[in-house]
Amino acid sequence: MTGRFGNGEDLLIVSFSYAPMLNPRAFRWAALAEEFARRGVRVRVVCSWQPGAAPLQTINGVEIHRVGNRFIERIRALLARLRGRHPREGAETSLQKPVAPLGNLVGWIWRQVAWPDTTCVWYAAALRKAEALLRETPNATIVSVSPTFTAALVGNAITRRQSVLRWVLDMGDPFSIADESPANNFRLYGGLNRRVERELFRNADAVTLTNANVRQRYAELYPECADRLYVIPPLLTGTFLQPEMQPAVPLALDDPIRIVYVGSLYRQLRRPGFLLALFMGLVKAGGVRRLELHFFGDTRECNDAFVPYANQIGRTIQLHGVVPRKDALAAVSEAAIVVNLGNTNPCQLPSKLVEYAAVGKPILNIVRNSGDASGDFMKSYRAILNLHDSGIPPSSEQIRLAGQFIDESIQAVGAHCNDRWIEQFKVDAIADQYAAVLFKVVPSRG
Repeated sequence: MTGRFGNGEDLLIVSFSYAPMLNPRAFRWAALAEEFARRGVRVRVVCSWQPGAAPLQTINGVEIHRVGNRFIERIRALLARLRGRHPREGAETSLQKPVAPLGNLVGWIWRQVAWPDTTCVWYAAALRKAEALLRETPNATIVSVSPTFTAALVGNAITRRQSVLRWVLDMGDPFSIADESPANNFRLYGGLNRRVERELFRNADAVTLTNANVRQRYAELYPECADRLYVIPPLLTGTFLQPEMQPAVPLALDDPIRIVYVGSLYRQLRRPGFLLALFMGLVKAGGVRRLELHFFGDTRECNDAFVPYANQIGRTIQLHGVVPRKDALAAVSEAAIVVNLGNTNPCQLPSKLVEYAAVGKPILNIVRNSGDASGDFMKSYRAILNLHDSGIPPSSEQIRLAGQFIDESIQAVGAHCNDRWIEQFKVDAIADQYAAVLFKVVPSRG
């Protein structure tokens, strides 16, 4: 699509996360906001204030309002540092230090009592700012971006108090059904979560989700809302589309085969035990050249899984910790094989799969659930091996299949990605899908 929509659209985005924050929803909506601004939409964003960021700023045509209690946000940043989740330059090649006890305890207590999530203290400031902006330009379209679900509550409150054209609830991850990674204390708030979520789904003009699995689950839970549930897939950030990214070429015989995983590990949602055992099985079996397994991201919650392989840490297994995004992207582009660890919740689809595919890398996809959303999503990708982690060590057949996949992949010449398939995840295509939901138009392409 090119040019303006021609209808004078006004879009207000309510999202706790926005640039310069480093998480998938911040990346997604910063790219979409700038794309809509380029198309002639007036775009304003209400997001959380971050230390060092201006409270009012215009970036690439997007008017950004950062609000919230600065004292609380500084405390949040301090706790993040205590928990060791701040970006670090340089690599850690030994077991990462466990989470600082104080930061861990305070964070745990807060997560047990906060509702709907730990960003609830942002609610009042976000609502005030959003209402003030709407008084200036009423009848805008509003999109609430979740996670966090606090933004959904803000959007719901606005629609009750002011006139808006449409309210769209954008769900990055499921809320009431995210048992493996709950946003709050499900034992205390489980019933409330379901009741409020159902009310918001009913009040919203549309609910956007990232994959068919979660849409089906919500359609079963709230059948009266099924006709307003839309699937809009992950967005491919432009960083992965640089011209210097070349198709895969065979490795030299003396080059190590770098197997790379990018992302955080979680005790309940995403554990590395099967991958580690598979890797060591490949090393012991031989048949493939020198192997290295690299982790980029916070692995602290799963330190126990690495203990049996402590003598390999810093040698065949490298733990790099949290690194700047550019370094993670470079690691993916330089990898021979990339790894996706499926979530225990089959409704959650890691956005990294699209990024892996865009670089044309062979993907080792380890899933915990036979109905994992990644299976159907990646069915058109030419270089992927799906292995099922059933909670026990990998079988000899799985090790053999993985070894064969690696051997064949490193000898392949040319990109593994279908260029036409990847087009659907670029920002212009994703923005077109949102335009149909937000503004009820299907833009024509120029």
